[in-house]
Amino acid sequence: MTRTPRRRKPRPAHPADPRTLARQLARQQEVLHVLLAQRGEPLAVDALAERLGVSERTVERDLERLRAARLPLRGRGGTGGGVWLDVSRARQPLRLDDDQVMALVLALDFLDADLPERLVQTREQLRNLLDEPSLF
Repeated sequence: MTRTPRRRKPRPAHPADPRTLARQLARQQEVLHVLLAQRGEPLAVDALAERLGVSERTVERDLERLRAARLPLRGRGGTGGGVWLDVSRARQPLRLDDDQVMALVLALDFLDADLPERLVQTREQLRNLLDEPSLF
């Protein structure tokens, strides 16, 4: 008896791939912008997925990563539920020392292949924070 070979699902791009990371970062930044625009009002995950043009599972993974990064995301199930950014905690000032700023700039340089314009601008703002921008 002949067995038909199983079709393998294509493997997702390796997470260390700079282009994949750049797309993920850009999408996560877009998630944050959408949630900030909601001003603390819940937004259903399916509505967020539709707005971003991705699956609900992709949005859920992005939200997991943002929570792991300690962003003040909140969620509630059921009718009228969804996810929101706790804006009362979201506007606390970010304090970074020069080493942390430099690490962020270097990470963005590493991902430079396909950085969206918003991240390119962020990188330039970070560079301007350093005392010696000539290092770059």
